[in-house]
Amino acid sequence: MSENNPANTTTKKNRYPIILLTIFFIYVVINFSGLAQPSTQVYDLSKAKLIMYSTTSCSYCRQARYFFAKNKIAYYEYNIDESAIARQQFNALAGFATPLIMVGKYRINGFDKKTLRKLLIKN
Repeated sequence: MSENNPANTTTKKNRYPIILLTIFFIYVVINFSGLAQPSTQVYDLSKAKLIMYSTTSCSYCRQARYFFAKNKIAYYEYNIDESAIARQQFNALAGFATPLIMVGKYRINGFDKKTLRKLLIKN
């Protein structure tokens, strides 16, 4: 008797947009958070192609990590929120914003794909 109830049919139809939105949200989170790409962060400074000074909440730092993973670029990361030594090094470099990326002796203030590509080819 409850199968013929119009309220049950309406409820089932209303679930589909919610399910689709949920799937879309999961897709966006995975693809734009870096979860879709394995990290290329290394913990041995000698194996890194570059060094990045970052903060935990920096959206440009997240974009840089995603770029590094997507392009298989090994990097060493100093999080200046979590390490006093990293903060001291960042200050010694006269850092004023994150990410601060060092490719060899070259410095990039912020996340600039074009400059990164040029410097990585050069080094």
